[in-house]
Amino acid sequence: EEAVRTAADRLGGIDVLVNNAGAGLFGAVEEVSDAEVRDQLETLVVAPWRLVRLVLPFMRAQGHGHIVNVSSLTGRIAFPGLGAYAAGKYALEGMSQALAAEVASDGIRITVVEPGCFATHY
Repeated sequence: EEAVRTAADRLGGIDVLVNNAGAGLFGAVEEVSDAEVRDQLETLVVAPWRLVRLVLPFMRAQGHGHIVNVSSLTGRIAFPGLGAYAAGKYALEGMSQALAAEVASDGIRITVVEPGCFATHY
């Protein structure tokens, strides 16, 4: 909350929020513990939800804003061994669709980015 308030104060508002935090969790549905799935959903769904809730009053007051939620191809197609990750990304997609309808009349746009797999150094 403090970080959002500080950013809005120093920058004169909040024009864009990019929710790009992520954490992959590999494991069959029956192998993933309750604690692991809670942590996965906290990162992929609950944290973006909180940030959206925090920035919306600033964006509504300005009459504009843009929220970008980074999802995944796995938010549309689930793959074996990625059940918890897919559940989180599907939830983010659903939240984004509902949110877009809720804020369209306030001049706030919602974009969902769905990258596929790519090689990294990690």
